[in-house]
Amino acid sequence: MSSINKTFNVEQVYSTCFELCRTKQKSSLQKLNKLLVNLPADIIQPLHEVILLPLRQILIKTKPDREEVVTTAECLQIVFQNTHSVSWEAKADILKHLLINVTDMKTSQIVVKGDEEIVGSVFTTLICLLNSCQDSWKSFYSCTQLPILGHLVSLCLSVLNTSTCKSNKHKAIDLIMALSAPSYYKQLDLNEKSDFSVAVGDCMACFMPGITSTVAKIIHTNLGRKLRCSCLNLVAVLLTTTLGNEEMKMTAQANSKTKLPDVDQRILSLLKTRDQNWIDSMLENLNLALAKILLVKDADNEAAKLCILGVCRTLLLKCSLSLKPLFGTIMNPVLKLLNDSSDKLSKSSTLLLEDLVASFVDSSSKADFMDSVKNDLFTLCTELPHKIRKYSENEKVSALTLLQGYLTVLKDNLSCLLNSSVHLDCLIESILLCYDQDTLELCMFPEVALRKISSTEFTLPMSRLELLASVNNFQHSSTVTVLVRICRLLGKHGNIELLIGILSETYNTESKRLATVAMIKEILLGTSVDNQAISSVVDELLDLYTEEQSFNATNASQTVDVDLCVPEASNYSITFPLQAESHPQRIKPLASSSMMVCLQLESFAVFSTLLETKFCSRLVKVLYPLLEKVSHSTDKVSECAVLSLAVISRSCGYASTADLIKFNADYLASTLSLHLQHLSLFPRCPDVLQAILKYDDKTLFPLIRDTIQEILSKFDVTNTDVDTLQSFVSLFVCVLRSIQNWFDRAHTSDSPVRVVKDDTEDLLQFLREHRTKKLEAEENQYQPEEETDPDEVQDTEEEETDPSSEKPPEDVTVVLEILHRCRNLTAYKSRMVRIMVMDAVAEGIVALSGQDTWLLPMVHQLWPSIVSRFEDQEMQVVQKAFEVICVISSTCGDFIRKRLGKEILPKLMNFLKQQQSNNRALTNYSHSSVAFTHTALYKLKLNLLQNLGPLLVHSSLGGMDITTICASCYGFLSMTQPPKLQESAIILFRNLITVNSDAVWLFLSDIFSVKQVYDPPESKFKFQKITVSGTPDNEFAKNISILLPDCT
Repeated sequence: MSSINKTFNVEQVYSTCFELCRTKQKSSLQKLNKLLVNLPADIIQPLHEVILLPLRQILIKTKPDREEVVTTAECLQIVFQNTHSVSWEAKADILKHLLINVTDMKTSQIVVKGDEEIVGSVFTTLICLLNSCQDSWKSFYSCTQLPILGHLVSLCLSVLNTSTCKSNKHKAIDLIMALSAPSYYKQLDLNEKSDFSVAVGDCMACFMPGITSTVAKIIHTNLGRKLRCSCLNLVAVLLTTTLGNEEMKMTAQANSKTKLPDVDQRILSLLKTRDQNWIDSMLENLNLALAKILLVKDADNEAAKLCILGVCRTLLLKCSLSLKPLFGTIMNPVLKLLNDSSDKLSKSSTLLLEDLVASFVDSSSKADFMDSVKNDLFTLCTELPHKIRKYSENEKVSALTLLQGYLTVLKDNLSCLLNSSVHLDCLIESILLCYDQDTLELCMFPEVALRKISSTEFTLPMSRLELLASVNNFQHSSTVTVLVRICRLLGKHGNIELLIGILSETYNTESKRLATVAMIKEILLGTSVDNQAISSVVDELLDLYTEEQSFNATNASQTVDVDLCVPEASNYSITFPLQAESHPQRIKPLASSSMMVCLQLESFAVFSTLLETKFCSRLVKVLYPLLEKVSHSTDKVSECAVLSLAVISRSCGYASTADLIKFNADYLASTLSLHLQHLSLFPRCPDVLQAILKYDDKTLFPLIRDTIQEILSKFDVTNTDVDTLQSFVSLFVCVLRSIQNWFDRAHTSDSPVRVVKDDTEDLLQFLREHRTKKLEAEENQYQPEEETDPDEVQDTEEEETDPSSEKPPEDVTVVLEILHRCRNLTAYKSRMVRIMVMDAVAEGIVALSGQDTWLLPMVHQLWPSIVSRFEDQEMQVVQKAFEVICVISSTCGDFIRKRLGKEILPKLMNFLKQQQSNNRALTNYSHSSVAFTHTALYKLKLNLLQNLGPLLVHSSLGGMDITTICASCYGFLSMTQPPKLQESAIILFRNLITVNSDAVWLFLSDIFSVKQVYDPPESKFKFQKITVSGTPDNEFAKNISILLPDCT
């Protein structure tokens, strides 16, 4: 049965081919195509000549249409894939006519036709044809075929340059790959392989410059990952074929035996002799092409980078002899990816370098390689300072990454670089330039480290690099990342004394000082703790950094106060960020001098991690300067000082920063006492004491009490400027808060506790007390008056005027003295000072709570100064004064009730009455209403409405009429008011309801009422109709409807 089918298929092929030769119709061609698809290879092989004859005639036609060419190409693909031997004449003829059918004859250049389908099918056929030439490869790669093969390569390059169809580009690359390394190469025997390699190498040498230049041109266009990897693989195969070590040896042996063929002179001009002269002639252009082809970009994905590494491996290991002068260009991507964040890329690069070094047969080859790396590094260092100024960001990162790769390769031989003063100077200058150009602010401690620093002890283990890892505030994070790695490489493998010595000289140059400190810090972070030179280097840098001119020259004049509302008080904690209670929120560019101080503070922390407990002996140099910066007005400086103290505490073996200060308190106290004698030279003495107090506890109060007294005495006799005065007042606030925390006394009142009773018991108790007092008055009326001694009267008066003959406690004495000084500063010309003084008064009143013997007289003395602040022109000061009044009311109780009703509450009611109608134009969250919520006036009104209710309840309205109060505040219940003011007004009225709900209900019902007629409780009462000044769409309706149910 199978023989019958085979005979039938053969007859079908013969008849179809005969019909196609005779008619050359499309139907016959399509019928032949269908037959070939289903035919087995054992039938096609003997019939291939019969099949190829009509197909060749179709190709020879003057103008075959697109469908004929595509169908013919498909038939040829089947034939070449299923036959082992086709005559060379037939293949050459088919090759020539296939190329003619895809060549655009209208132009003088070799350009492919625009029909993508024809090009794709023809290129696929040509690939099949090339892979089927095992029996005729000598003829195919003979010198007489160079013109047609050149035409073939030109068409492929034309597709790569112009085609928009990616599949055709893939086929063009595959076609050149098949030309360079056909699939049958592995099936050849050893002798044939040698001859084949020579023939293919000589042939492709003619086309190699054009192919590499075209690939270099298109490699970084929008090719896609697969197509780009195909281009890279093509370059690797092409260069291995023409310049491989084994291939060049075979070529040298063949050239000594063969003679030039007897062919046309024009063909001989196309031949290339692959010797050293030819290699030297094309190296320059090849170097330029490889530099573009092997360029690594940040946007490249991991697969593309791995493909580039694969090309580099091929060229370095298989073409090392021919491409030795280009090792620098080929090594560039390897060195750049050597420290890549991807483990796969870094491991691949490291393995490639290890294999390259292992491939050297003798030590001289390895030495030559290392010398070439050194020379390339020297060249890079020499060019880098000039190029850094001109490079774009990507070019700069690329150059620095390359530098990092060279340093990584030479890590054990860095002495060659360090011993060359010229190249070392160039390297340092380049790094300093990068730091100087890209630094916006400074390197700061990261939040991840801050979360691991406890305020009491260090419990979590951290490596020093993890603790001191830098978060960059640079223009480009990639730049500083590479800079940090380079510096740490130098610190790990270089001579620390030599590097720090050179950088110490650079430090004296003002323009390079900031970058120098940043570079030194990173170099030391890379240094091993066991390095014996660390101690001497740290001592030198400590002397350099703690100079008065550089460490204390912070420029505060660049500060711009934006929001002068001081942040609310909060307990100090060592964790980041430091609460700047005494300073306003600021917006300012950080001055270079402040940046310098921050980096120096970080450097102190680095020194301590290197020396660990040995740094304890050096605390005398850094502890006082660090505490000066803890309360610095620049937040960044303050934060840096806090974190540096935490790191130093841990490095020196202390459980916390508080322990560090406690164990060194005697030194700090004596230094403070000495500096106070020369306050003009050491104006930051208050800041140091303030920092000590923030970390201190009650146990050290006796030691620092004398220091506080010295500062208070110095404050009295010194004419201070505004900045120093703010520093003093900030210290006062800190002292008062510390005393408040250390000596926490519960408020004890002498008044008996009231017991809630019903109305009958209250009435009976009142009548009993009234009768008793009346009887006592009558008895006293009839008793004779006794003569009294004038001296006794005088003694009695003295006793009355002196509320207590006992001396106040030491902490109370300090509070009283500070409040006495604050009383004279409440009207100071500086707005900031007045605000800070109000804070100090509030803290002092809280610190004296429960000590009525000294609290009430002090409140009596402070009262006029506080009341006068309600007439201040600055809203923030008025707001602070109101907060102080609230503190006094909650602390002193009935002592100020009458004063509130007489001097404070009328002013506040008048203010609110005037302001309640000013916001009604700001509706519907308009731009103006949103902007209004950020003004000082809005914040003052919000604060008054939020806190006035508790104040009124606590003082029993201060003797004011509740209707007057309601009339002053009801306007804020309007829907035209900002939402937060409405909410605060509702809270205020709810507080008033607790005092007299009936009066509030009557007042609100007169504005808006849910119903107009209320049922009388008994029949004897008449019906009363309430006149309502509003309708359901009343602007007060919503908020009054919320309040009225609370009144019943």
